Amino acid sequence: MEIQNTTASNFTIQGGMKSALQKTRTESVKSDSATAVQKESDDAASKKKENDLKQELAKLAEDLNKEMSPLNINVRFGFEDKIDEMFVSVYEKDSNKLLRKIPSDEAIALMAKMREIIGIIFDKKA
Repeated sequence: MEIQNTTASNFTIQGGMKSALQKTRTESVKSDSATAVQKESDDAASKKKENDLKQELAKLAEDLNKEMSPLNINVRFGFEDKIDEMFVSVYEKDSNKLLRKIPSDEAIALMAKMREIIGIIFDKKA
């Protein structure tokens, strides 16, 4: 008789442990899915901020050009999407010939290539 009671109580304890373990697993899955949703939300917000910043810089370059125009100074500002940076171009007043671009086209190309290489080396998917 005592053996049967012990077996029955062990079964009850094991059943209770099973339900507690299942509950813990369910909570873990819910937590993982909530974390994934939060990460996607953060990524989307980050991309939106980056796009907003790019648009703001392009608008700033346009505004700077408008401000410099009445002064009869041939300095133009621009925004390069490849490197996410602004640049300055200096032109001759009469012929509108490009005298200097800072950073130069070669430097811009080099920066773009370096960003590409860094992206390959430190690929987030890997």
